[in-house]
Amino acid sequence: MVEARPPRSEDRLLLDESVHRTANEITAAIAALRLVKAARGPDARLRMVDEALLRLEGFAGTHRLLAHLPVTSVNAGADLEQLCRKIVEGRRLGGRKTVTLSIPDLWLDGATARRLLLIAAELVANALHHSLAVGGSRLEVALTVEGTDAVMTVADDGPGIAPSAATGGTGQGTGIVDDLVHLSEGTIERRTGVAGTTVTVTLPLDMTALARVRGRG
Repeated sequence: MVEARPPRSEDRLLLDESVHRTANEITAAIAALRLVKAARGPDARLRMVDEALLRLEGFAGTHRLLAHLPVTSVNAGADLEQLCRKIVEGRRLGGRKTVTLSIPDLWLDGATARRLLLIAAELVANALHHSLAVGGSRLEVALTVEGTDAVMTVADDGPGIAPSAATGGTGQGTGIVDDLVHLSEGTIERRTGVAGTTVTVTLPLDMTALARVRGRG
């Protein structure tokens, strides 16, 4: 009988997320350097070095954004759009790839905003890795307000995610996302198949955020 894992504290969850994200990026950088070592000719090596630098620069930008610890309300919509752009900029996608961001301004309390960004970082990175890097051509990230909830959707048209691949490089990604959603008292729905993958995350808004949304409307 497998014992249920006790819920992680937020501090432990933030540490686990940082370790998971950093380990994945270091693994990617090592793989890129191995390709450089095996490449023939200076042109191919320089191109691969440029790709590795692009990946590391994208990771650095993402890390700086996520390392910010807001204590008051912040424009999570603006930060989310910047985060998605940093992650995409760190990948040389090639071919005809379309990334669409439908993200309005949305002010959230600091804790909820941070969780939303951490969830988005994992979901967008997974979509790039499991969809656009393997034949998919479209990635859409949307943020809306429905009633008293903020709803984020990450959708792609890739081949779908096998259960064994859904957790990414360290095997922790899905669990971290689920725990972040649970910590926010939200919900998450995953739909994946041959036509693509859609993940919908719903997080409740606090009264200050609701007042801002209603005042804007």
